[in-house]
Parts: sequence; C-alpha cells; structure tokens
Amino acid sequence: MTSSLNELSCDKSQLNFLNKNDDLLNIYASDQYFTSGKNIRGKLCNIIGKHLNIEKEEHISSISNITDYLHNASLIHDDIIDNDEVRRGQLSIWRKYGVGKAILIGDYLISKSYDEVNSMHLDDSLKMILTNEITKTLNESVKGAHLELQHSDPSLITTFNKYVEITTLKTGSLFSLPFRCLYNLTDNFNSSKSNDITNAFYNLAVAYQIKDDWVDYKSSQDRFENNSDFINNRPNIFNVLRSRNNNQIVNIINESQKNIIKESWGKIKKFNEDLFFDLNDILDRFINFDL
Repeated sequence: MTSSLNELSCDKSQLNFLNKNDDLLNIYASDQYFTSGKNIRGKLCNIIGKHLNIEKEEHISSISNITDYLHNASLIHDDIIDNDEVRRGQLSIWRKYGVGKAILIGDYLISKSYDEVNSMHLDDSLKMILTNEITKTLNESVKGAHLELQHSDPSLITTFNKYVEITTLKTGSLFSLPFRCLYNLTDNFNSSKSNDITNAFYNLAVAYQIKDDWVDYKSSQDRFENNSDFINNRPNIFNVLRSRNNNQIVNIINESQKNIIKESWGKIKKFNEDLFFDLNDILDRFINFDL
C-alpha cells in the first residue's frame, strides 16, 4: 500500500456525496462542518477495498459514500440529543440551521445511503445484502444510543462492561460497516472469517472510544461543568472515572484496552497481514495510549 493512499486529503476523499447533483445536499456542500473531520472511515474504505482486491473503484467509492452518509447523520442527530453547539470546531448543524432542518438533513442522509446501494452496478442479491448491512448498522446504533440515554439516569451506576456494550452497538456497528460491505463483494466470501474480522472492527471501535473519552476526561478535569457528557450524565469512561476514581477501575480499563487491541489486531493480521499493517498505520494514534 502506498503512503499516498494513507494520506488521502479531505478534498479528494471526504464526503464525496456533497459533490453529487443533489439540490438539498448542495445547500450544505460548503459547510466546514462536513469537511473538518479526521476522515478515518473514508481511509478505511480505501484500504480495505484495496486489500480485498475490489477491482471496481466505484464500488469502494460507493461504500465510502454510504459510510459518510450514516456517520454524519449520526453526528447531526447526536448533537441534537446532547444539545452540543459545536462539532469539529464548527457550529453544529442544529445550532446553525435549526433543530427541524438538522433532523431532516440527518434523515435525508440516511435515505441517501439506500439510494447509493440502488445506484451500484450489482446483482439484486448483492444489493439486498448491502441494504441489510445498512439496516443492521442503523438498528444497532439506535439501540446503543437508546441504551446510553437509559443509563444517563443518575441513579444508575454504569459498569465498564455496560459501557463496552453501549459503545459496541453505537460506535462499532458503523465502524465495521466498510469491511462488512466490501467483504460481501469479494469472490471468496467466508462467513467464519467475516464474523471474526467484523468482531475485530467492533472491538477496535471500543478501543477508539475509550481513548477518545479518556482524552476528553483528562482535558476536562478542571472544567467538568462545560462538558456535555458530564452535563447529560452520559455513561462513558469520563463519567465512570469521575464517579469511581480509584485504582481498581483504572487498572480494569487499562488492561481491557490493551487486550481489546491485541486480540483485534491478531485476528486481522491472521486474515491479511498487509491489511493489518496499513490499518495499524492509520488507527494506532487513535486507539493506543497509557492511562
């Protein structure tokens, strides 16, 4: 894999759907909210597609678009639920355009993911498989978000295992989508291998969220009142640590994080060593850290 693939610019790879001929989406095409992210998922699509030997680049591009549709829809809706006014250093969509439009934009992006599948030059059977993967992603992410809201009740104590369950559903479902879709397009599909690598991506998503929450926690220790997760009592590492800040929970998180990463990388490396190296090159700084 060449380094150029790992260093795709936002202009070329992120949110390609905004360049499409869509009257509604074109209204927001110049909004920096959509172009200021890290574009991890777009890079994942390109790397996974390359190592799975997906010959048609338009298929990789379509899966990337689908992932972007769903990812941005989830962010727009999350900002409304959490009343977050800023995302990626920009005003959130609801704050800038109003709650009503933000809800509709998020819903529209979800609908566009299904349109993208219909536009792909594939057999109907494969289109149905991809459609089912999108539906599975939406079902799981909504269940995870709903479970998160349930555990925002101050009377409930969120265990680390419950945190992992919520994150697996809410974050892992979308994080694993590029592999699940692209692997279904290969000629040598193997259900056992598919399950193994899908689970590895779910777990890497948990590792990603643990680090993200930990960084948030460390940077907010002196100003908890400004953090929406604290304000909304969200069940993440940030609040778990604040309410039970002791060596035992810290050690559990530290060891769990290391084990999750080691096990996930082991499965991916066994499946495709080159894929492992390129994924590790992109994801390492987003998942590895010392407590």
